[in-house]
Amino acid sequence: MWLSGGENREKWFKFRFRPGQLIEGAVRYFDGKQQGTMLVEVTEAESTDSKGHWFKARYVQASDSHLRY
Repeated sequence: MWLSGGENREKWFKFRFRPGQLIEGAVRYFDGKQQGTMLVEVTEAESTDSKGHWFKARYVQASDSHLRY
């Protein structure tokens, strides 16, 4: 998970992802335009650093047909 500049980082850094949690997030093209959303299941929380949370996840579903492919 990456945090944009407008996010309250203190709140997010306190949060801990756990295996089994479902996470929905926005997916963007390389140029920054929104492509759709993706739903993943956390399989392993790895670490938190200055850029955000890092975790391994299993694909569940996506809103965009290209992402589902």
